Amino acid sequence: FGKTTLFQPAQFREFAETFRATVRLRLEALSTRLSGREESVRISLEPEIKAVMLEMLVRNFFGAEVSYDRIRNVYTPAMERVIDRMVSDTVIKLGIPYRKLPPLTRSIRQAREDYAQFEEITDLALASRTEGRGLWKQFKSDAPNAALRSNIRLMLAGALGLAGTAGAAAEAPPPL
Repeated sequence: FGKTTLFQPAQFREFAETFRATVRLRLEALSTRLSGREESVRISLEPEIKAVMLEMLVRNFFGAEVSYDRIRNVYTPAMERVIDRMVSDTVIKLGIPYRKLPPLTRSIRQAREDYAQFEEITDLALASRTEGRGLWKQFKSDAPNAALRSNIRLMLAGALGLAGTAGAAAEAPPPL
């Protein structure tokens, strides 16, 4: 996935077109949602941006087959909660993985489900490697998927982090 690969004109055009197609679909969905409304509508941009960023990474970059609805309503919220738990666990320093805790409370059950969703979307991103979909066809390595797993998780979490930054900028008040 070297940056020089993406900067090859033919490769970049193909990749850019997949992004355009994704954004076109999201804008059409938004237009449909807003059509027929005469009053103004307030929409929180951050969840939408996060879902689109994750969709672009999972579907366009990795070439995984997963619906936008599942990305928007299952994976994005689960990954946000996982990231929040990682940050709070770092601060609190519990050091006990949720998978080792018995599911006695609703929050522990939710945490375990969220981690399972994170693993599932990681599996989807890695599964398309064997078929050479997305930019996997440009990835030249004999490393097994297990060795790449933590890097893929980091890239997926990074998509939400970048989207969170973009969402915060989009919702920031205008400068004085």
